[in-house]
Amino acid sequence: MPATHIRDLLLGAPRAHSTSGYPSGWCAHHWSTGPDRRAQCLPLQLENCRFDEPVVLDRAQLSSLSLRGSVLPALHAERLRLIHSLVLADLTATGPGEDGSVRLLDAHISGDLSLRGATLTNEAGAALVADGLEVGSSAVLAGLTATGHGEKGTVRLPGAHITGQLLLVDDAKLTNEAGPALVADGLQVDSDTSLAGLTATGHGEKGTVRLLGAHITGDLDLRRATLTNEAGPALYADGLQVDSATSLAGLTLPGTARKARCGCRARTSPASFSS
Repeated sequence: MPATHIRDLLLGAPRAHSTSGYPSGWCAHHWSTGPDRRAQCLPLQLENCRFDEPVVLDRAQLSSLSLRGSVLPALHAERLRLIHSLVLADLTATGPGEDGSVRLLDAHISGDLSLRGATLTNEAGAALVADGLEVGSSAVLAGLTATGHGEKGTVRLPGAHITGQLLLVDDAKLTNEAGPALVADGLQVDSDTSLAGLTATGHGEKGTVRLLGAHITGDLDLRRATLTNEAGPALYADGLQVDSATSLAGLTLPGTARKARCGCRARTSPASFSS
């Protein structure tokens, strides 16, 4: 099928062409005949597929999108709008470049975001670029393996707003030998945030895990996490606000940790802070 036809479907272009023969589960816009002419979005599923070139869905509007188990150079979905969920579980994205392996800049997902078990690699930039991302439910990054390079960070969530939980658990691993592993300055989470068991390795004065000015309405769980930085702070959380409890039991910071200034209660067994 011509790529231009797929693009027109995803972007809702009112172009006349036959849709016979399109795989089951592929749909984008059906144009309304009513006076408001609004598009009705339907789901798109491209699961366990292999792509030779990046998948570009900038400004696309869909009901839901699943790329579960697919292998691709990159996913670029800046300002993507989804009525329901985005499923990138077990995705493999390996493309280099400043735009990121998975780019969700200013995307709006009304349902869940799942990157469970995904592997994202970028030797020349960020693995996940999600600045300004809005998630109406939970963001599940459990078991994520992400490797990036550079001062912009490996996983970027600055200014993101997650209505449900943020879960970076199940031995998630973030690595950056030239900058932060997680950049979440100004992040807003309206429920719990769990980094329990996370292994994050960064390098430099910008820190390994950055939560500057972040606001977490629920609990913050850093139990058994290992945050490493041989050239700067492992945890950089000035101005962090946690409205509920903070759990640090078993947290290991093999570096210079900046203290988090947060309105929170801490229930901890001794954490390990070593320089």
